[in-house]
Amino acid sequence: DYPISGKPEVMDAIRLYLLKQCGTKATDLNDPIEAIKASGQAFIAEGDKTQAQFADEEYPMPPYTSKMEIDIECNYPTFITYEGESYIYTGGAHGMPMEMIATFDANTGKQLTFDDIILPNSKGQLLKLIQKHVLAQDEYQSSTLSDFFEFTLPAQAPALKSDGVKFQYQAYEICCYAMGMPDC
Repeated sequence: DYPISGKPEVMDAIRLYLLKQCGTKATDLNDPIEAIKASGQAFIAEGDKTQAQFADEEYPMPPYTSKMEIDIECNYPTFITYEGESYIYTGGAHGMPMEMIATFDANTGKQLTFDDIILPNSKGQLLKLIQKHVLAQDEYQSSTLSDFFEFTLPAQAPALKSDGVKFQYQAYEICCYAMGMPDC
């Protein structure tokens, strides 16, 4: 869902975001393929280098894995939202998933922040509401999530969606890896 038409400032802002998510240092926003290839080749080279360092070990490093998908969630006259997921494994007990959400002002291209979407004086009430909704989800109802982990607002700005607002936590942000990545 790489933008190919629209207001230049909006297209450039979204293109930069998408390329950044792909790990590129792109300068040509009109032809992202070479930048994405270079980023992928650098990742593979780093994996090969690490593999070689551990080749003689009793338990050699497993292969690196990386995947990412980002799609346009909604495109309205006032905002555009992208949503995606990635997974990277570079060794260890497990890989690292991530859910990415980003909303852009459809007139200026500005990526909206928490303060652009949520009134600052309502964050305390919002946190209580998010905690209530997360703990009401089946996978968290019987847990002692609130006893062991401190609820905070997600580090990532919320996303405006066709059916409301989405708040997304990442792995380890408010709970252990095994409990997943709560959202509401």
